[in-house]
Amino acid sequence: MPLSAMIRVSSHRIIQWAFLLSALCVLFTASAQRRIPSQDEYPIELIVSLEGVSVVTLEDSLYVPRVQVAPRYPIRAQQRGISGWTLVSFTVTEDGVVDPTSVAVLDSEPPGLFDQASSLAVTEFLFEPTIEQGERVQVSGLQYLFRYELERGLPTQNAQTIQREYLPLNYISPEYPVEALAAGIEGFVLVEFTITPEGEPTGIVILERSPSAIFNASAVDAAERLRFSPRLVNGGPVEVIGARHLFEFAP
Repeated sequence: MPLSAMIRVSSHRIIQWAFLLSALCVLFTASAQRRIPSQDEYPIELIVSLEGVSVVTLEDSLYVPRVQVAPRYPIRAQQRGISGWTLVSFTVTEDGVVDPTSVAVLDSEPPGLFDQASSLAVTEFLFEPTIEQGERVQVSGLQYLFRYELERGLPTQNAQTIQREYLPLNYISPEYPVEALAAGIEGFVLVEFTITPEGEPTGIVILERSPSAIFNASAVDAAERLRFSPRLVNGGPVEVIGARHLFEFAP
């Protein structure tokens, strides 16, 4: 082959390789610089850690759940020390429950790792029904951002400053669901909440339930009626984050 032809072939191959390397660099840079969603875009976030879950909202946020179920931090992510996020879209029916067929993952990072935990949790959220012109309406296209953070824990009080621990003032027996009673179904619901300085529960979260979500609503209704003598710190009442209560159901 003439020298000039060889030079032309080599130059063509060099251009091909340069174009390929350039494309790979663009893809790598786009992947490495993938933007993390901000709270300005998705004002309702659920921050999930090994210690529990907390809801972060902006002041004007609508459609904050009356009850949210804590997603499980995936074991595979725990073992590998991975944090990430999942953006979930869903529809709330006229009764304030999530339509399970509407739940969809819009985006996530790392892709797929936290999708199942987020989708399963959101299907059990409960909302106050939305009223428009005196009638209950369905709300479509809600978007929640689940942010999974291994290093983030929930705030705690300094045990050395506690002068008196919170004490329950009543015990509420939850109503046994008719369908569970008729079928002879037994189970339990473990809830977590914050006790306000006034001794009332708020921010109720379902941590565990068995055998299904059949007892969730009854347990939450009972939890809302619990009352406590507040924790005293430095002579004054303070809120208690992470209080738990187990409701058991047996016919």
